[in-house]
Amino acid sequence: MNKGIYQHFSIEDRPFLDKGMEWIKKVEDSYAPFLTPFINPHQEKLLKILAKTYGLACSSSGEFVSSEYVRVLLYPDYFQPEFSDFEISLQEIVYSNKFEYLTHAKILGTVINQLGIERKLFGDILVDE
Repeated sequence: MNKGIYQHFSIEDRPFLDKGMEWIKKVEDSYAPFLTPFINPHQEKLLKILAKTYGLACSSSGEFVSSEYVRVLLYPDYFQPEFSDFEISLQEIVYSNKFEYLTHAKILGTVINQLGIERKLFGDILVDE
């Protein structure tokens, strides 16, 4: 990685910048798209800056489905991304709210703490209020 790029970002961003550069190198070497795990809005912004700097195109799953965490697809200019390229599955929970109301925090806590699913494996939880 061009270490000179660090000067434009905070020191806390360096580990993610290094990871982003690994992903960009994969696309450059293979000339094929690369799909990231779910990343937060700040990381998405950093990755889009890196992609532009290195002449790659990128799209976010947030362009198709509204969520806080998104997957970013890095790709060469010939590629035309579609929703299916983001490998996202939308799930719905239907329950009787007769006894309890499920909040975003309760669902997120259960998914992470009780089910042991890593946060980077899902984009967001939308609660219909």
